[in-house]
Amino acid sequence: MDKLAYADNATKHKTYAEIVEAVGKDANGVGYASFQLANKSGAKPVSIGGVAPAPASVNDGKYPYMRVLHLYTNKGAEPPAAAEFVQYVMSAKGQAILDETGFVPHK
Repeated sequence: MDKLAYADNATKHKTYAEIVEAVGKDANGVGYASFQLANKSGAKPVSIGGVAPAPASVNDGKYPYMRVLHLYTNKGAEPPAAAEFVQYVMSAKGQAILDETGFVPHK
């Protein structure tokens, strides 16, 4: 995607739910949200460059419009709670929660 500024007349929203709701009401609306929200309120996910928005295309790095969440810690100074949190997020249970809430689990 080109790193262009948003149009001056772009409508700004504070949450993904607001974006999806506005896009669903506007036949010409375009926005971005999580997979979980993308099919609500009349909005629909779109392919970009022939690549469908799907967990597999996101995990393969093929879908061009995605965000990756990185968790960084300093292993030498990381408190036990931070290590436990990272371990939990990467566990099967943590990945299932990500999937349930509309995020794409790491494969």
